[in-house]
Amino acid sequence: MSYTAEDKAKALALVIMNDGNELKTSRELDIPLSTLRYWRREEREGKTSTTVMQLKQQVVSRAFADTSVRIRTKALDRLEQMLDDPEAKFNPQQLATVVGILTDKLDRINTITLTHTEVVNEPLDESKVAERLGNFLSANSEDAVERRSVIDAELIEQSEQDLDSEKE
Repeated sequence: MSYTAEDKAKALALVIMNDGNELKTSRELDIPLSTLRYWRREEREGKTSTTVMQLKQQVVSRAFADTSVRIRTKALDRLEQMLDDPEAKFNPQQLATVVGILTDKLDRINTITLTHTEVVNEPLDESKVAERLGNFLSANSEDAVERRSVIDAELIEQSEQDLDSEKE
């Protein structure tokens, strides 16, 4: 049987969500246990493709987000019930903390899921490196000359002030 990158990513993610239980995962997805173990071995050895790893991360993040939304909603509902009950003894700070933490985590997951940065290492072009280094050194030399003239002017001014104070 042939499996897509999405199938593989889902299986690897589900193993995590099943606390490493490969047998349970293989049964839930109807994938042979040997296939799942092979994929996990590939993952441990760093042989899993970047695409599969990215898809796996998305599946895990989405599952965490779904669970967090469900729990946050329950906490908000419970907080509302408690606020409506004048005799309820509760600590609204604890529920508010749960809601705040889950909201923060959900915001971070959504940011991570929505943004993706790829670093591309291009071979160095010696002429561009030499040109940029030359520009950098030239700019720094010009700045050094300018700083030197400012320092000289400050020294002259300081000397004149010292002479004026000695005359007094």
